[in-house]
Amino acid sequence: MRDEPVDRALDDSTHRWMVSGLVLLALFFLAFPAYRAFEPAQRAEARERQQASLALQGSDIFEVNCASCHGTDGRGGIAPALATSQFLGAVTDEQIVQLISHGIPGSEMVAYSLDNGGPLTAEQIRAIAVFLRSLEENAADNPSWRYPLAAEGLTGRDIFLLGCARCHGVNLEGTEEAPALGPGSDAEEESDGRLARRIAEGGDGMPRFSGTLGDEQIELLIEYIRSVQGAG
Repeated sequence: MRDEPVDRALDDSTHRWMVSGLVLLALFFLAFPAYRAFEPAQRAEARERQQASLALQGSDIFEVNCASCHGTDGRGGIAPALATSQFLGAVTDEQIVQLISHGIPGSEMVAYSLDNGGPLTAEQIRAIAVFLRSLEENAADNPSWRYPLAAEGLTGRDIFLLGCARCHGVNLEGTEEAPALGPGSDAEEESDGRLARRIAEGGDGMPRFSGTLGDEQIELLIEYIRSVQGAG
């Protein structure tokens, strides 16, 4: 008879633990459908945030390594315009990665991956690919995307802004990458013929434009440079 209170207390404690366990199990049972409903959305949001972060990184890397040829935001220059429906609609993300990593033999597009002697890691190249893909929604329709400087109807100023402004400055004032071409610059003393050869052949860090600009376009470009020099 002395053990009955002890047994009853043990039974009560066990009953409470069993009830608590059942309640907890019921909560897990009710929470699981909610988790299944919300978890995919949370994962999608996390992926979107990660992609946005990669695109931002890729934009900076692109500006430093690619924009001098492909133009700011991939709008085109001496190299193809990449922010176009034609290009982005024709390639997969993996193909973009491969193009950047291995380059295109026989062209000015060199390999950029560290494994191929370039300056970029695989993560950096992937970030550029994500950045370019982020431009697809608002990508331009540009039938001349392969040779944007050869498009019909471009003025000398158009050609300069597409192919030269990033290095020489929008107002020909020069940058850290290339000298000034405007009033008071050394270019003002050069002959048209010498300027034309410099544009066509490149050299001293300047890319050659002979493959993307015809003689008439080079003449238009020089006329524009002279007009700015004369306005000063």
